[in-house]
Amino acid sequence: MADYAPNYSPRYVASYMAAGIRHSVMTRGPRGFSASDLVTNGAAVLGDIVNNLDSLLPTDFAWISAMYALTDSDVFLPTGTLPASIIGGVPTSSLTPVERITATTFIGRSTNSRVRITIYCPDWDQEAPSGLGERGVVQASEVGGIAASITALNNPIHQLSGVDGTMATFYPYVNVKTNDALLRKVRRGLLG
Repeated sequence: MADYAPNYSPRYVASYMAAGIRHSVMTRGPRGFSASDLVTNGAAVLGDIVNNLDSLLPTDFAWISAMYALTDSDVFLPTGTLPASIIGGVPTSSLTPVERITATTFIGRSTNSRVRITIYCPDWDQEAPSGLGERGVVQASEVGGIAASITALNNPIHQLSGVDGTMATFYPYVNVKTNDALLRKVRRGLLG
């Protein structure tokens, strides 16, 4: 597989707050994508994802800021175009420290690269033996919100790309995993 510089394709990055922790998520567009198309498509698809998962997200979920970098640029410029806001369905106070740092990752491929889009804090029932996410994976067939999000990610209108600048195709499942770096902070009492 060929190596590509991180700035080979344009990027849209949105920052958000979930369960009191700030996170960011990035989408990519094809090489040469205009700033307006990059920002519009990135905000739309991220808005679709969180809207489809709103009942699993904490009540304090909020988009904070967004920025973008064009093809072959390392300069990120601020934009006022944020993904659509939602009202989460899970009281933040009911989330354990480990639930607050659990990530749901949509995985796909483009021609020459892997693609990942991660949203933190959907409240999966990982403790129950038959709970969603207890295997570390949730199939699109198990949750309508995941199926709808994957449909949005694969919609050609959004033109989501890998680092190689070619169109991405997302698989019909998400990975559910605790973030190891944040878990170390929880264990040391630095996050909780």
